[in-house]
Amino acid sequence: MAYQTGTFTSMSDLRATLESFATTNGWTQAGSLLYKGSVYVEVADTVSYLSVKVGLGKDGSNQLTTPSSFTRGIAVSGFAGQTISYPGNYHLISLSSPDNIFLVVNYNVTYWQHLAFGVVRKYGTWGGGEYASGSSHGTQDSSVGLSTVMSTIDAGCGYFAQGEANFDTGNAAGSADLYCDLDGEGWRLNRSDFLSINYSRFSGSAQAVMLLQSLMTWNDQTMLAPVYFEVGRTGGFRSFVGDMPHVRYIRVDNIDDGEIITVGSQDWICFPHLRKSPTIVENQNSSNHSSVMGWAIKYDGP
Repeated sequence: MAYQTGTFTSMSDLRATLESFATTNGWTQAGSLLYKGSVYVEVADTVSYLSVKVGLGKDGSNQLTTPSSFTRGIAVSGFAGQTISYPGNYHLISLSSPDNIFLVVNYNVTYWQHLAFGVVRKYGTWGGGEYASGSSHGTQDSSVGLSTVMSTIDAGCGYFAQGEANFDTGNAAGSADLYCDLDGEGWRLNRSDFLSINYSRFSGSAQAVMLLQSLMTWNDQTMLAPVYFEVGRTGGFRSFVGDMPHVRYIRVDNIDDGEIITVGSQDWICFPHLRKSPTIVENQNSSNHSSVMGWAIKYDGP
């Protein structure tokens, strides 16, 4: 595991830091691409956003092959009614087995966004496992849009945890893409509530929701809920296809932003998904906080 933290003064500055960190930790850069193993991402920035688009390979011109139709990233303005005031703070974490990069940014004191990419740990034999996740999203042919609707108890706007995110086409884009070729499918979009699941959807947080309804009554501590991936199958069924061993969903009622907690022999660094609001702990839609929902990433840094 590698960890790096610091400040950034623009999206281009943050991109340069991300690319340097990735290449230092075993990823290869080719033009605007970063790749390692089977994971290929195209990195882009403007004054308004930093984003990645994930694919399964590259051609001779260093262009993505079999790309997702969406970009995932971090937006400068409009997200939760805020505009990033520079400098902001970043946390970068690289983990292997499976390979993943996590970028979490903090700005305007209490606000957070993320960008992550890599591969999941698979159950069984199927093609894929590559993914990208981000707080903001856009279509392949447009700039990153803003996710403005989330379900707080479903851990809105977080890593693999968005409920519905309506963007310019009016469809639910989710917060992540996962490639899974079961039933002849390819790129799938996540939906955390999973109520209207079909074969083109997946969920990384549906199984965690019930574990996060309340704190443990005997010590007011959070459950570290594993991130299990399930996909919709033909006929209305679902299958568990993998997990993410580096991440847990948590409640942050009694955890500070960026706090490192120890559970057994493992340390975890903890973040709210968007902004902690401990006075609003209920299942509701919100555009400016994520209640007490957050996530923890494996940590063995300083």
